[in-house]
Amino acid sequence: MGRIASLHVYPVKSCRGIDVMDALVTPTGLEWDRRWMLLAARNKFVTQRTHPLLATITVRVGGGKLELSADRQGSVSVDVQQPGESRRTRVWDDDCNGIDAGE
Repeated sequence: MGRIASLHVYPVKSCRGIDVMDALVTPTGLEWDRRWMLLAARNKFVTQRTHPLLATITVRVGGGKLELSADRQGSVSVDVQQPGESRRTRVWDDDCNGIDAGE
């Protein structure tokens, strides 16, 4: 018999994860897990491989908001239900559509 020792979700690709006591399982996986990513020029996704400081960004989801913060850098937040424009991007070798959540 297996046992879950800890459970984490990573709402934003390459940023810090969130420890959770329980999680809703949705058709696409755990709720909030890997739902967002940061894009750079030409809609290219950004990872810790090229930007290791992403690992220092704290992520919070609650009250209808996604909040990102970093020491001495302040914070930004977006509405998790924000209707944004569809944007084409590429993650490794996969082309996909995403919704622009803003700056």
